[in-house]
Amino acid sequence: MTPREEIELIEADRRVIEAGSLSPSLSGLLRLGADRYPQQIALREIDGQGRALTYRNLNGFVWKIVALLSSHGVERGTHVAIALPNCVEIIAIWIALSRMGAVAVGVNPSLTEKELEYILETSDSEFLVLDAGRQDWVSDWAGFRLPSERIIVVGSKAGQHIGQSFDAALAEQGYREPPVATPDIDMPASILYTSGSSGRPKPALLPHRWHTMMGHVRSLQGPRIANLLIENPIYYMGGQWRLAMALTQGATVLMASKPTLNHFAERLTGYEVQFSSLPNLIAKRPDFSLDIRSRLKWMACCALPKELHVEAERRLRAPIREIYGSTEMGSTIVMPTRATSMVGSGSVGLPAAFRSCRIVDTLGNEVSRGSVGELQVRGPGMLSGYYKSPGASADAFDDAGWFKTGDLFRQDSDGYYFWVARAKDVIRRSNENISATELEEEVARLAGILEVAAVPVPDDYRGEEVKLYIRLQPGFSTSEVPPKAILEHCRGRLATYKLPRYIEYVDEFPLTVSLKISKPDLKKAKPDLRVGSFDLAENLWR
Repeated sequence: MTPREEIELIEADRRVIEAGSLSPSLSGLLRLGADRYPQQIALREIDGQGRALTYRNLNGFVWKIVALLSSHGVERGTHVAIALPNCVEIIAIWIALSRMGAVAVGVNPSLTEKELEYILETSDSEFLVLDAGRQDWVSDWAGFRLPSERIIVVGSKAGQHIGQSFDAALAEQGYREPPVATPDIDMPASILYTSGSSGRPKPALLPHRWHTMMGHVRSLQGPRIANLLIENPIYYMGGQWRLAMALTQGATVLMASKPTLNHFAERLTGYEVQFSSLPNLIAKRPDFSLDIRSRLKWMACCALPKELHVEAERRLRAPIREIYGSTEMGSTIVMPTRATSMVGSGSVGLPAAFRSCRIVDTLGNEVSRGSVGELQVRGPGMLSGYYKSPGASADAFDDAGWFKTGDLFRQDSDGYYFWVARAKDVIRRSNENISATELEEEVARLAGILEVAAVPVPDDYRGEEVKLYIRLQPGFSTSEVPPKAILEHCRGRLATYKLPRYIEYVDEFPLTVSLKISKPDLKKAKPDLRVGSFDLAENLWR
């Protein structure tokens, strides 16, 4: 089948998807699953406590949490920050808030105290749910912005020194179904923070439609599945669309506390996983393959090197398809499994259902096919804006309502989209997005530093590592501002995954015509960006 013939079939599928009905919320999806598949396992922890809940039991657990949160004063429109690792509770609490019409605020539990304060302030969070292991998060809970009765601690016992014990209160909570009004599909459902590629992370206010639409679109990108693997954090977009995808199909969520490279194959075969994402680092391993025990039906990937695609499908015994999206847009461009002619092409696919895409030049005019420009996107179920940030919200869209992604794309003659470059300045280390701008701003506060540039360094294990180029102020030497002093400045101010590994001092930076630091010139100045840097992990100069 030719690409053009495939596109005609894909467009027909798209029309069917858009004509279908969407559940109003994640809660609605769970309730439907509890009615249709009451004994089907909805959620299984594949590490940690190893708990498993059926759709009926998970729905009942969510009702108990609704009653508990209601007794604490959570109601429709209340903003609740959830700072939990992957576990049964984070999913159940997130769905409970959806059922109540409250707003879930995703928080990375590895953030520093300063970063937590920023999240709570910019999201107007009125409650904080945290793991018992993070009770040392705040140096002075007595002076914390939230009173103790608005802090709910998961995994702790009664009588703890801060907050309210979730476990103890839930044990005393009888089963009841408080009266709640079904939220409108376009009401705010969550606040997820962007990677902060153009500054500090921004709070994207997302409607219920964003969640259920992603589950709908992803479910119809490939064949129906009975289970899927979630290694991505639930508090980020990646975990959210996988959760919605599972609930949409009545599938089982196989939830891991964190990703693994060394035991990835064991997870896939041992749990008979039918859908998973493929880390690029796995695809690059020449010795990685799955045997005939594999039950994979298809896999998703992101920016998989095209030269690895065909061989990866052969070794993993399943279709592997690209996806493109963002916190703001949700699922945006997808490559359906039926597009077999595009395997190994490097294309990320065609616009997803409910999404219109165009590529424009710097003046906002659409470019011809084959030309490179900025991708812009429009459609229902996208962010309604950056919470309490009218300026950033206005800047994100043009006058016609097109969202400006900041990413460079091109189209081929058949209409397939190809990602060209990451215009947004983000470093991706071990599945975490790190804002180069945020890191640069923090390091620049250290006395003696004039200018800073953060760039990614390719790394076989983490995908990318963080390198800082440092230009010192006149009169300062490297002995006065050594690499370890820079690292210590970052500790306590930034999460551990954001800390730099490589530091190189420069006398001058290459500049663009607009007199900004030219990062492309920095990246191509030498074949190995580690050379000439101090390696903070190995404690040596390279």
